[in-house]
Amino acid sequence: MDQLSYIVNWIAKDVFGVPAYLVGIMTAVALIASRKGLGDIVGGALKATLGFIVLGIGAGAVIGALNPLGALITGAFGVAGVVPTNEAITAIVSNLPDVAQNVAFAMFLGVLLSLVIARLTPLRYVFLTVAEEEGLRAIARAGVTVTAQDVPSARAVSLEELLSANPDA
Repeated sequence: MDQLSYIVNWIAKDVFGVPAYLVGIMTAVALIASRKGLGDIVGGALKATLGFIVLGIGAGAVIGALNPLGALITGAFGVAGVVPTNEAITAIVSNLPDVAQNVAFAMFLGVLLSLVIARLTPLRYVFLTVAEEEGLRAIARAGVTVTAQDVPSARAVSLEELLSANPDA
């Protein structure tokens, strides 16, 4: 019984407790659901895992670079605060293992739930914030062709079709 407890504890803490591994597992699950080949599944999972690790390293570098800026602003203007960036938040959470584990597990459950919803219901949507939509429109206005594509073999969808209220019309 101690061996089973050890194995369950190891999986919970050392596999699901490491956000990079969990992102790799989520990627593998999504690729399996997409009926990809073994090479694509392994390659995609490894790329996602390594990408998350590199993102964490980069986030740490951004934090290190922004700390002097925060001190400079505090000294120059007498205000206290932080310089928030997505990478900074990632680095901070990565240094809090309990929080990182819970966030990564919540992400994993969210991906599984979205796969179940997409598979069992007609709800197959991509959510974009207003800022993301405006950013895509600005890129298109600059002369860049913006399209979306689920998988390489799928039909490319234009930005207008993607952002329209009724894409099937």
